[in-house]
Amino acid sequence: MVRPLAPAPASAEAGKRGGSPAWLLTWLPMVLAIGYTGWLVSQFDRVMRVIHVNPDAAWAPVLVADMAKGTSGGIIFVGEAGHLTTMWFLMLTRSLPFRDVLWDWAPYLTFLAGLGLTAWACKRVAGLWPAMLTLALGASATATVLLTVMAQGIRGNTFFAVSFLAFALVWLAQSDAARLKRGGMWAAVVLVAGLTLASDPLFLAVGLGPMAGAPVLAWLVDRSRSIRNLALGAVASAAGAAVVSNLAWRAMSSAGFRKNYLTEGYEFAPYEQMILNVREFTNHLFGLTNGYVFNQPGL
Repeated sequence: MVRPLAPAPASAEAGKRGGSPAWLLTWLPMVLAIGYTGWLVSQFDRVMRVIHVNPDAAWAPVLVADMAKGTSGGIIFVGEAGHLTTMWFLMLTRSLPFRDVLWDWAPYLTFLAGLGLTAWACKRVAGLWPAMLTLALGASATATVLLTVMAQGIRGNTFFAVSFLAFALVWLAQSDAARLKRGGMWAAVVLVAGLTLASDPLFLAVGLGPMAGAPVLAWLVDRSRSIRNLALGAVASAAGAAVVSNLAWRAMSSAGFRKNYLTEGYEFAPYEQMILNVREFTNHLFGLTNGYVFNQPGL
């Protein structure tokens, strides 16, 4: 079992003592985040109206609702990812009487659940204060971030899967649970990672790769038995996730879905395009600070 890397910072200890300015400053981010979340919930219908008119965000519910009518024979390109997990969720719930409410609220609730898992992992590794700060920063999302986590058609499920892997890795590193429970957690990692990898290839770089690589790097520093077992489990789970991803795509292919990259795969961009990409990325970073969605007035 791997113990937390560091004790709780002094700021967290100061937060336990009431009646001092340090206590107020310690918990102020969380108070502001709670207030912001309350305001966002009160404006939820307005936010949804903005998202519903954005084709990049609203395509998935429209497509699944249309599929329920028996429409077939058309070809629809859904961007750089298959979004299979989104499609599965929408198809499984499209016949429910409260479908529209569920479809509107599910992405945001999934985002909050993933944020909670990330905060839990931070608390186990670094203490209460970093966990609360992580929760506060994540909950206080700007309009650009909200568009990605409150819409069915973007990468909200990928973000949740990354949070789940962080939670699972920390739990497996620190838990003294029985072998059956640990095996169940590894199985959940394989299932979640495999389905998400099939849904979004970016998950390989931001989720599955770091999940497998972090324990291996830790083992290079600490050759203890617990770290070795964690690294072996992570690598084996990554291999299992690749198998699950392949099986998921085979199943979807038999149902008529196809995976086709118009560029015939990924490749390095030329130098001139890289400069333009960096400039565009910088512009979007500024957009994060002023509430703009893709550098246009948003919510």
